[in-house]
Amino acid sequence: MQPNETIECSVSAGGENPILTIESDRLVPGQTIGYLGTVNYASIEDNISEKNIAKVYPTILKRGSEIIIQKQNINNNSINIEVIASNGNIVQRLNTVNNSLLINTSKFSPGYYIICISDNEQKTQSQKVIIL
Repeated sequence: MQPNETIECSVSAGGENPILTIESDRLVPGQTIGYLGTVNYASIEDNISEKNIAKVYPTILKRGSEIIIQKQNINNNSINIEVIASNGNIVQRLNTVNNSLLINTSKFSPGYYIICISDNEQKTQSQKVIIL
């Protein structure tokens, strides 16, 4: 593969003419590009709502904006939330029975964070959030 070259490969992922496109403008000698499989994007929202405890959005936001956490099942069960910085420090711990919660990011430094959510049924979920 040469710089600025594009390769299209057919994949057996179903659907009509699925294609994997690989583009590169900076090659590294010996670099390997791996293909690990497919995701059925047509039904991903259904899968998320069945498995996740809560919906977390937006996942990319400006410092000072609010992260919204909405429980997927409307009930009185509590959920535990931890906001973990990329260095592993827990920057905030919350617990709520409310169906939605806002997390203000004005005191967070720009960077990557993981929102970890758990419930009383031993289910856990994590979501990466980027604060600009």
